[in-house]
Amino acid sequence: MCDEGKEDEAMTLFKTIPMPPFLAKITKEKLGVEYLDGWNLAEAEAKFGSGWLNR
Repeated sequence: MCDEGKEDEAMTLFKTIPMPPFLAKITKEKLGVEYLDGWNLAEAEAKFGSGWLNR
């Protein structure tokens, strides 16, 4: 998809894949909560509990 110049579409599709909890936690610490907007954080929420992103 990226080779076809569809970077935005590729990123949108990529964000639907559940992010592993360890990666979500590191991303939150290094890039901030705002960066995680739109990502599938279902696995992280299951592991860390509801509302973990705002703690």
